Amino acid sequence: MIRIQLLDSSMKTMTNTYGWANAPDVMKGILKEKINTWEENVEWFRAAIEDSDNLHYMIMDEDFHVGNISMRNIDVVRGTGEMMIYIGNELSRGRGVGYKAIKEFLKACLCGFVKTVYVTVAEDNVVARHLYHKCGFVEEKTFKDAFIRDGKPINVIKMVRNNED
Repeated sequence: MIRIQLLDSSMKTMTNTYGWANAPDVMKGILKEKINTWEENVEWFRAAIEDSDNLHYMIMDEDFHVGNISMRNIDVVRGTGEMMIYIGNELSRGRGVGYKAIKEFLKACLCGFVKTVYVTVAEDNVVARHLYHKCGFVEEKTFKDAFIRDGKPINVIKMVRNNED
């Protein structure tokens, strides 16, 4: 069973996230350029848990932490927020974990103050784009050469999902 739970700062959670967030395939998918140090990882966790303006959750498959999902850049006046997800555990990819986690997460978020959720995804990340389409997101705008990966500019797409969807 796939479920989400609030991010905790246990050593196991921090170690999992540190390894996943620095893995080349995950970095490529979440548009991350720089490998973080352990100290930066610990500081991120401290700030994330204390930050009431962003929501950070662990994706659990049974009792195993397999990824993370967050809502950041929350604007309560406009009712918008930016979602970010990654399945860090390679064995959990391609099994519908991301789809189930997004659906559960959106159900929780869209019942409250966030009415419109957006994601930012690399144009060449066809797996993520397919997943977001399947979850009701639509492509709103393409930003040309918006991110540099491996020294080359890439296009980034903003995808949006409204509460009415």
